[in-house]
Amino acid sequence: MLLAPGIAAAGAQPAAPATDAVCVNALTLTLSPGFSPRPASGTSTTGGETGTLVCTGTVGGRRISGPGTVGVQETYATGAACLSDSSHGEVTITLPAIGGPVHIAGALTGYRLGLVEVVDIAFPQARFHGTGPVLPLSGDCLLAPITRALVSITGILHS
Repeated sequence: MLLAPGIAAAGAQPAAPATDAVCVNALTLTLSPGFSPRPASGTSTTGGETGTLVCTGTVGGRRISGPGTVGVQETYATGAACLSDSSHGEVTITLPAIGGPVHIAGALTGYRLGLVEVVDIAFPQARFHGTGPVLPLSGDCLLAPITRALVSITGILHS
């Protein structure tokens, strides 16, 4: 309960600073053993925050001031082999913002159907939901496993 603008009543918790941004990333995942015609499980990684993340808006109440970086470390299980998979892991991002960079890590849940990925990332005080293409860079899933892929997800980061 606010008594006056910016003054909270005793015992009241102040609201967390708002996060509201539209983002798009571009990252290359290395998959092991890779997507193949046989159902399997494995890992995929960017090898650190090597991907690019461009957001417009605010994170933690601070205006984003330029492109940042993103990294993914996950495990996956293919359902219908080349056609789909589900994944769980961690995403880390660093975004330049007014007042200094913001670095956050969150829990990733994703699934792929064909060449489209849908992700949901739970950060400590925000959530990201987005979709985008998965483009094989090495392998085709039929004659050779897909072991590298370019992923570009567009979505909303909000508190």
